[in-house]
Amino acid sequence: MPDHATLPTVLCIGGLDPSGGAGLFADARACAAFGTLALPVATALVPQNTRGVKSIEAVAPHVIAAQIEILLEDIAPAAVKIGLIPNALAVEAIAACLQSLRGAVPIVVDTVFAPTSGPIFNDNATIEVLRSQILGMATVVTPNTLEARRLGAGEIGDLEGMKRAARVIFERTGAQNVLLKGGHMDDPEFAIDLLFDGAEWMELRARREKGYEVRGTGCLLASALAANGANGKTPRDAAREAKSWLSDQFRGARVVGGGRRIAGP
Repeated sequence: MPDHATLPTVLCIGGLDPSGGAGLFADARACAAFGTLALPVATALVPQNTRGVKSIEAVAPHVIAAQIEILLEDIAPAAVKIGLIPNALAVEAIAACLQSLRGAVPIVVDTVFAPTSGPIFNDNATIEVLRSQILGMATVVTPNTLEARRLGAGEIGDLEGMKRAARVIFERTGAQNVLLKGGHMDDPEFAIDLLFDGAEWMELRARREKGYEVRGTGCLLASALAANGANGKTPRDAAREAKSWLSDQFRGARVVGGGRRIAGP
């Protein structure tokens, strides 16, 4: 019988978006683009469309744990990507399940605290539990500037402000790397992300596409980071490849409804 290569897998933990633009569906697309298989674990059902989020329906913590546990009994993921976690009890359940993977595989945490349009996902108490129990496991944590403020980084107005914020998050969370996303900044020409490993900075620039907005870009970027990590890339190389790929996805975004476009070729 011929030998078959093992397919790298990424344990993707997050919300289910029925419009397909964000959450677990975005995770699956990004993982597939880099030759890995997403193992989706649903933490919440999020009724939404291309215009915005209506509500969030949390999955019970024991059901979240059961999904992770049954997968880990059979499959050894090469990386983990964590997105939306709806409440503190879910954070605690996930943290307990992932202890065996801590330090063993890359873990990328996308701090999904609120959608661009709709109700907030996490209150301050949940964010504090996330900071204390999950973010310290992270190989890379990927807040945008709005989420960075909720992690204690203060106001961010320019690149120097981004550097200060990334250092604060690095020190407060214990994550190995901080990828601070600058898509919400006012720079009219470039979307600048900043990777900080505690010693060195790396800027990732992409020219802004004007005239439309795209959903799920944070999910796609974090999942691409995780997939590249599953393939053995360092955080710096993974970040470069993920940013380049996401820029192509943004340029190829398509209209499927009356709101934001969906990324993809």
